[in-house]
Amino acid sequence: MPRASPSSVLENGAAHLQLTPGGVQALRVFARGAPLPAGPTPSSSAFCDGEGLERAFASSSNPIILQRFVEFCAVPAGGVVIEVGAGTGRLTFEGGLADAVRGGLLLATDPSAPMLRILERKRDEHAANHVHILVAPAEHLPVASGGAAAVLGSKFLQYADATVAIEEMMRAAAPGGIIAVLDSSGVELSPAWQRIVQPLVTAARSAERACRSNLHAPGEVAALFRRAGLQDVGVGQLEDRVFTPNYATTARGLTQVSFLEGFVADLPLAEQNTLVSRAYRDLEAVFAETGPQDRFMTAQYQMVRGRLPG
Repeated sequence: MPRASPSSVLENGAAHLQLTPGGVQALRVFARGAPLPAGPTPSSSAFCDGEGLERAFASSSNPIILQRFVEFCAVPAGGVVIEVGAGTGRLTFEGGLADAVRGGLLLATDPSAPMLRILERKRDEHAANHVHILVAPAEHLPVASGGAAAVLGSKFLQYADATVAIEEMMRAAAPGGIIAVLDSSGVELSPAWQRIVQPLVTAARSAERACRSNLHAPGEVAALFRRAGLQDVGVGQLEDRVFTPNYATTARGLTQVSFLEGFVADLPLAEQNTLVSRAYRDLEAVFAETGPQDRFMTAQYQMVRGRLPG
């Protein structure tokens, strides 16, 4: 595929942040009572702490997982690649995607401008002039149809409307183009973390409410790919033991992704507040009473790759 300029990939018009209902809920939890912008799809820009999230990611996530995903994608050299849900650029740079796309053009997209500012800083540090940045949600990529050799993303699908996002990725891809995602499929908690989370799970179950989770079961994303009409769908499994060494960094990261709140999101608000406040106190106590080797989560991921017909 011949090289393309940004102007031939991007459509005219500004990109606007549009949050899914799940994103709005996460924003309201993170805002902690602060006034929100008016409108049905408020912006998270005023509340998202990109630097805080980057510190949380850097201290707990394993770049080898991202590097293996880039290898799994088999991105063609010299073409246009769109990264969805790029965030602070961990797949882009720590995962090696920008290096894989050298000689082509990489368009990194995310709905959060504060997170993309971290990616922009990394781009400058790496002198990666072929990386271009666009504020946009996965469900609405303001790009021309059929222009990308590959459209892919890491750990974003649980925050989006998965069916709509996959359809949008396919729209942006050229015939025969690659569609690929790295998606969280589960997490096993160490006893230290169970001490924090189990009271939330017990409260939800006692109220006959399910703990809310946007994670996709193993095989679910591959089924969505096939249902959407993608061909040659392949799946890979990865596992990563994540340690949480620093309390402040961990607490900031958990707050911004609403990790604890998600377990009790269907309970009455007053009960949510009581339970989550207690969980954050338990979090502080666990960090004071245990060592880093005791505070781990084993995260499971599924890599899914398909090809657009053509």
